[in-house]
Amino acid sequence: MRTVETFKGRRPGGKVLPSCAGCLLFDAGVLGHLDVRITLETQDGAHIYVQYYGVIVMNEKVSAASEQGGSTDYGDTYFMTQPRFENGDSHFTL
Repeated sequence: MRTVETFKGRRPGGKVLPSCAGCLLFDAGVLGHLDVRITLETQDGAHIYVQYYGVIVMNEKVSAASEQGGSTDYGDTYFMTQPRFENGDSHFTL
């Protein structure tokens, strides 16, 4: 997997803080189950907690990259996530 260190969008972007974690659990079939948690810091200092669950189809490309510690490209497999965002900064709304 590639490491993402920054983000951008409609508003000024920011950076991904080092306090992040991700798990990929495999079931007996062809699905992997994602559980990712990251904290983003915007350029103006607001913190955004992001947690997303999802599923990923463990095809040959993804399985080989997982076993060898390699990476994949966007579009190499099908995945679906459901993100949740939390923010407590009174000057920032999502």
